[in-house]
Amino acid sequence: MEPTFSPDRTVRVDWTVEDGRMSHVIEMPTVVWAATGARILDMGWDWDGSLRWRGLGNAFVIQYRRYAQGGSITVWVEPDRGIFRFGGEEGKQEPLATIHTRLQEVIELNTAGDGVSLAAAGSVPQRSPQTALLIFMGWIALAFLVIGFAVWKFGIQRPRSNAPSTPPKLLRTIPTPAPFNFDKDYHDLRERHPAKADGEEPKAPR
Repeated sequence: MEPTFSPDRTVRVDWTVEDGRMSHVIEMPTVVWAATGARILDMGWDWDGSLRWRGLGNAFVIQYRRYAQGGSITVWVEPDRGIFRFGGEEGKQEPLATIHTRLQEVIELNTAGDGVSLAAAGSVPQRSPQTALLIFMGWIALAFLVIGFAVWKFGIQRPRSNAPSTPPKLLRTIPTPAPFNFDKDYHDLRERHPAKADGEEPKAPR
């Protein structure tokens, strides 16, 4: 397999290829300075690697997979700055001189089956304030969505008031007097009160 170079031609990657079991191919990269051949990263046998360059310089990301022992890990490397990171661009910066020891330590922790993560190994720092704020706003938006769905789905009943309800108003009907019939009414009055009908004062009984 032919060597590959970084975009600025300052870093070279030499590949060692071996055939594993069940037709698996193991590609083991050795990263060196192109001018001097000094080693930057070389984990040796059993470390199958996939490398891609970042930007126009010599920074790269390499994903390792241990063929025999199992486990995988991704590391971001910036040779010009002499640093590397676990966990992506937001990971903790560590000196490049310790990369071989740290890779061995962290991948063993991740494959030990004891639940130890990169964060527990001290390789991933706390999230940045911007990332934490975005996560917090996302949770707030989710809470509003859940509350809105609950109100739409089940409704919210208004609390009942303890004040007595106002009784309905009753309409009072005023009776209409019957029309006056002079002949009939005068005749009845004369029979019941003869003196009053003739205009005389009734006499008191003795």
